[in-house]
Amino acid sequence: MRRSLAALVVLLALGHAGPARSQAPATAITATDVQGRRVTGVRILLDGLPAADPDLPPLLDIVVGQPLDPAQVRSSIEHLTHLRRFAAIDVLADPAPDGVVVRLELTSAQRIGEVRVDGALKPFGGAITRAARERLGTSAPAASAPDAVAAAQDVLGGRGYLRPQLATRLEATDRRDVVTLVITGDPGPRWEIGRVTVTGLPAAAQAEARAAIGLAAGTPYDRDEIDRRVQRYTERLRGAGYYEAVVRTTPVPGQDPTTIDVTLDVARGPLVTLTFEGDQLPESARRELVPVREEASVDEDLLEDSRARIATWLQERGYWRARVTYLRRQTEGGLDVVFTIARGRVYRVQAVVIGGAQALPVPVLRQRIDIKEGQPFAPSALAAGIASITQLYQNSGFPAARVEQALVDVSAPSLSSDVPGALEIRLRVAEGTRATVSRIAFEGVRALDEGALRSVLTIGPGQAFSSSAVLASREAVLRRYLDEGYRQAQIEARLETAATPGQIAVTFALVEGRQTIVDRILVVGNVRTSEDTIRRELRIERGQPYGLARVFESQRRLTALGLFRSVRIVDVGQSDVDAHDVIVTVEEAPVTTVGYGAGLQGGQRLRTVSDTGAVEEDFEFAARGFVEAGRRNLWGKNRTLNFFMRASVRPRDYPGDPERDGTGLALNEYRVLGTWREPRAFLDSANLDVTAFVEQAIRSSFSFRRQQARVDWSRLFGEHTTFVARYGVGRTELYDARIAADDQLNVDRLFPQVRISSVTNSVIRDTRDDPLDPGRGTFVAVDGELAGRAIGSEVGFAKSLLQGFVYRRLPGARRIVVAGGARLGLARGLPRDVVRLGDDGQPLVGPDGQPLVDTVTDLPAAERFFAGGDNTVRGFAQDRLGEPATLDRNGLPTGGNALLIFNSEVRVPVWRGLIAAAFVDAGNVFLRVSNLDITEIRGAAGFGVRYLSPIGPIRVDLGFKLDRLTFANGTREGRTALHITVGQAF
Repeated sequence: MRRSLAALVVLLALGHAGPARSQAPATAITATDVQGRRVTGVRILLDGLPAADPDLPPLLDIVVGQPLDPAQVRSSIEHLTHLRRFAAIDVLADPAPDGVVVRLELTSAQRIGEVRVDGALKPFGGAITRAARERLGTSAPAASAPDAVAAAQDVLGGRGYLRPQLATRLEATDRRDVVTLVITGDPGPRWEIGRVTVTGLPAAAQAEARAAIGLAAGTPYDRDEIDRRVQRYTERLRGAGYYEAVVRTTPVPGQDPTTIDVTLDVARGPLVTLTFEGDQLPESARRELVPVREEASVDEDLLEDSRARIATWLQERGYWRARVTYLRRQTEGGLDVVFTIARGRVYRVQAVVIGGAQALPVPVLRQRIDIKEGQPFAPSALAAGIASITQLYQNSGFPAARVEQALVDVSAPSLSSDVPGALEIRLRVAEGTRATVSRIAFEGVRALDEGALRSVLTIGPGQAFSSSAVLASREAVLRRYLDEGYRQAQIEARLETAATPGQIAVTFALVEGRQTIVDRILVVGNVRTSEDTIRRELRIERGQPYGLARVFESQRRLTALGLFRSVRIVDVGQSDVDAHDVIVTVEEAPVTTVGYGAGLQGGQRLRTVSDTGAVEEDFEFAARGFVEAGRRNLWGKNRTLNFFMRASVRPRDYPGDPERDGTGLALNEYRVLGTWREPRAFLDSANLDVTAFVEQAIRSSFSFRRQQARVDWSRLFGEHTTFVARYGVGRTELYDARIAADDQLNVDRLFPQVRISSVTNSVIRDTRDDPLDPGRGTFVAVDGELAGRAIGSEVGFAKSLLQGFVYRRLPGARRIVVAGGARLGLARGLPRDVVRLGDDGQPLVGPDGQPLVDTVTDLPAAERFFAGGDNTVRGFAQDRLGEPATLDRNGLPTGGNALLIFNSEVRVPVWRGLIAAAFVDAGNVFLRVSNLDITEIRGAAGFGVRYLSPIGPIRVDLGFKLDRLTFANGTREGRTALHITVGQAF
């Protein structure tokens, strides 16, 4: 930071006399002339012009009308310096008739906003921009332009352009302190590979290595591609037994000015023969337990660790007396490593016997040991159980309690090694003397109220002594001090044994230190984001203690905005001064986000097989894809605009033509959606979303097209509960109906195109640990929707849906998840009279001369409830579950006004990301709410697998119906339904 020799801070702090720059005629002033004189005004100039930034004056401690204080000048400069926005800060004094005018001359420190690539470098623009931005960050000073050039040279050099001619220039933006960095130049000629030399191998193997790596003279030099080929060759060597193989690449200039000679130094190491003798292990376990290939090493430490891992692996599977040894032997051809495994018989737990317990019931202690009689003995489960019992005793006031174990082989001596052995676990508890807390005392408490500190303790007089409770109390008191700004607070918990046996006095001795108070709050690093958006999320205020909880909450709220790559909040100041500036440093994330993906979905679809409309279930695949793009942080206010499109290619639908139905491919499902989000709409914790979309979708008995616009207002209550109010209006058109016209409901015949206008309220409580693959928590949602002609709807209805799901992870190392859920849907149509029209569009008249009138009491097809498929009852094809009144003569679903579904599932990890699942589902769809009968639900059971991929769980489920219906046309339901999709069922 540069400071002028005429700066007032120098005059005042050091007492030197010198000239002050002024717009008035020059006069010589000294520190004596200005110190203590009345400040009549303060002027701030930024790059020679009056500063218009309203955030700068509040950073000054210089007070107009008060005597000039050197300390105020120094602190003002410190506040401005902490902003990191100025290359120079000069403070000068202009004499005035009745005092002095303090003038601050600030010179902007320019920051790099956008990085752009121009000219001949444009073909490499994306790679250069990413590399430069990664090296610079989002708020680098303009002086760091050479770093961007170095990043560009690295990108070009990796592609063979080793002598580029690069230049940079800075272009002004609409912000004085932000510039655009433009990288231009000529990449120059692309260098080629000259000679390829292989060293470190016998002559016969050099040609093989050169051919395997595939580098040839005259081909363009590409560093990244060479690295990939060398890595593949290295893996090939390790796969052949050269586990310590290393290949080093050395490029050097060739004889020709535009060629590079590449030397490949291959250090194969010894040829390792890895052998397992005795009892064998699965191949997958061998690679995991003896990772010589992955670690590229066969040293003694790794082999000893591998031996221990094998022994532990066997013992955890019940081979209690497994013995594992290894031998590392040099041979003429390389190195032999031999693991010898004697696993012995598997031991099953015959009994767990607990003795010595008097203060705590034995059944309570037994529950702490996750070992069942008859299961293979696992040492880790026993160790965890003993630790749990010990902790239980210590928390109950027995600080010296210990548990001794004895493992007794009670197997019959004549049993062969192939027959499981029997093991009895005998635990002996030595409880010791029970201790209670005689008193709680504090020492050194001056700043805070002792009563407030006692309120956070988890231990008190008369309670059982627990070392963990004492530690928790100490941490709670320390947190209280940290939350009040005492960052150097130190707390020691002292224990004193009283004269009475079993009595322990606890004293918390404190050294409070100084309290840190928030002075100025400075925001640094924001280029596009407005400072108001950032300050709104802060929970720290000037004059408040610099509390740790408030700082963490501020960081959490800023991170939750999704606008920043990183957020840091730190205080700066002198240790002997209580008031510290707080600097909030943000690094902004990219404004534009783009995502895309593709996948495959499989499920059973209904296809027409005869002119009578009979259908059968065919298993079909559908190719799916999506693309999305978003723009966030619009106008610096955390507004977002997102576009999303998904589409599906599946066999064509021809409901009236059995020969063509299900043949060929078509883009017959899509959804195009745009959403605008306005945060903090009317309330701090509320958001406003405006969404418009068009979609086309296929159901089992019909297809539909929909255009809709809606407005959602959502508010978060606490951490897990959300309230949503929605108004939506749209038009839905039915087509490709498979149900015969005389079997269709009136509403579908009279309103094949229908306008729906509705209001919806929802309450959602979500405590799941992972929305895509939950293992703990609950999800509860209550939705209520009302559509009416009074608000523009052509038909009216009331509909509600209640959903509840719970997820629990069972104790133990396997992380088994049990999940269950229920859904209840209820709906009712609001009656509407509709005049019947003829083919000519004119009203039809009855015998009495009056127009014929039909009364519509049902919901439109797209609004009715359906069930069956991959996320409801998985033994059924999509939508094909329902009571007979909701199915036509061919078993095609028409939907209903009531829905009841129950789901349960157990997910068991098998290997790495592979999970096995078993499930039982039940439910039904009822034509009317009055028809709802829990005794009429139908069930399905099945099993499946999930693979935890980066895009979410890939799921395959096979469901079996527990009973089958025969439809009116004489056909009977199939027994099974297969589903392939992404995401958990619920």
